[in-house]
Amino acid sequence: MDIKRLLLKHMTDTITPEEYLMLMKWVDESPEHQAYFDKISNRSNYSELYVAYKKRGHSERQSRFLSVWRNSWARAAVITIPILIASAVISFYMTKQQPVADVIIPGTSRAVLSLSNGNTYELGDSPELGWLRIDEDLMITEENGVIAYDYKSETSPELSEYSNTIKTPRGGEFRVVLPDGTKVHLNALSELTYPLAFGNDNRVVKLSGEAYFEVAHDSKRPFLVETNGITIKQFGTRFNVNSYSMQNTIVTLEQGSIGVSTGGVEFAMVKPGECAVWNKGANSVAINKVDDPLEVCGWHYNRFVFNEASLGEMMETLSLWYDMEVRFQQSDLANLQFTGNLSRYEDINTIFKAVEKVAKVRIKVEGRRVMISFRN
Repeated sequence: MDIKRLLLKHMTDTITPEEYLMLMKWVDESPEHQAYFDKISNRSNYSELYVAYKKRGHSERQSRFLSVWRNSWARAAVITIPILIASAVISFYMTKQQPVADVIIPGTSRAVLSLSNGNTYELGDSPELGWLRIDEDLMITEENGVIAYDYKSETSPELSEYSNTIKTPRGGEFRVVLPDGTKVHLNALSELTYPLAFGNDNRVVKLSGEAYFEVAHDSKRPFLVETNGITIKQFGTRFNVNSYSMQNTIVTLEQGSIGVSTGGVEFAMVKPGECAVWNKGANSVAINKVDDPLEVCGWHYNRFVFNEASLGEMMETLSLWYDMEVRFQQSDLANLQFTGNLSRYEDINTIFKAVEKVAKVRIKVEGRRVMISFRN
């Protein structure tokens, strides 16, 4: 009797009455079998871990774009997956609708997950329930943009040897819950690499692009972010890392305390309301006061906050999220300054009309290309 096959068919509601009787016979053999069957049969227990994410006060329209992925891959590259993934389980990866090429819309929750064994999966915010069974110690489930994993020990030395990478495209974002409970919100065009389980010492992840971290407190295991030549260290805190530029990396602290170091130099400490700016050319870290943390972290709260930002900076930020190409007919246009606070899911035409209203500019949209010129 192939118990793993029967369990998979039970989870995907494809089990026959005869097979169900066989499965029940196995369940009755021991209390351990009964406990395990009860655990995988309770589909709701995986999403309960993320109720806090869905109660953060976002509007219904905004919250439907939020996704959380809890992923793990046991013994990748050293064992054979004991079951096949049913097409019904992963069909939601293939059915996500893509925006029409000539329509500029806000970004959505989408990313590509690369596993240690080389397999890749497209992630989205599908409302369909999907299951992935790896072995008796590991299961992954996804529903309504919530992906959870469950295994016996997140400090497993064996699992810590393997890592996953999640990469967001232009016009994409994704939320990741790491094995220790740390929450990471990836912005567009960003990449995060992390182990399947952290060891007994440091918790280390690698980032490129931009991400907001809410680190799970663990006084015995510091959390380290390696990005663009620097290392950020903390035990439990909330902060934003922007490493889009290869020349400057900006680390802004909202809560807790962090240290920033490069090249083995002693950590420069950052307080709440401050940011550390690393200049790659000078190989130096400067600590600056942040007048409005929301200006930096607003994207995490589904807002765009611009405070006397140049039109060039503003359009660069918008182009990543709306996946569009922006060109200035006259270079001086990029120096115009704007101040504003708007929803990250605003219709792009509304934003363009607001810009045209306060400045003598004309914005022309052709497909995904945006041309900005002076208005006569």
